[in-house]
Amino acid sequence: MININRVSQMTKMAMYAKDESRSYNSVINYEKKDYILMRMLRGFFAGSIFFVVVYGGFVAVLFSLFLRNITWIILLSLVLGGIAGYILYIYIHLGRVRKKAESQYQEGMEHFLKYKQELEVLNRMYETEEDA
Repeated sequence: MININRVSQMTKMAMYAKDESRSYNSVINYEKKDYILMRMLRGFFAGSIFFVVVYGGFVAVLFSLFLRNITWIILLSLVLGGIAGYILYIYIHLGRVRKKAESQYQEGMEHFLKYKQELEVLNRMYETEEDA
């Protein structure tokens, strides 16, 4: 005999898993520190590439405009300014990436725990049906 409550619970869980599984699938495979470090490593490489492209474009525009007036002091200040700017940018960027990763991990765990609670409700339904 079909239990309507159990079928509706299973349908609810299937729809939840279909819609929300992306938010917790990557979270349940890692511990919090590993998840955050993975995101920060990805952010480091993406941020570095972004900075190199933007700063390289800036330097290319400066060279094209002032090619005849470039001295060693200007080149040295561009290099040192680029390094200082990169360090500052990466520090700020990785701080933001870390905060975002922590909130994504927390949100993913909340979704996973909600799914786990729904699974326990379904399990209790099966147990009460077996006992009867």
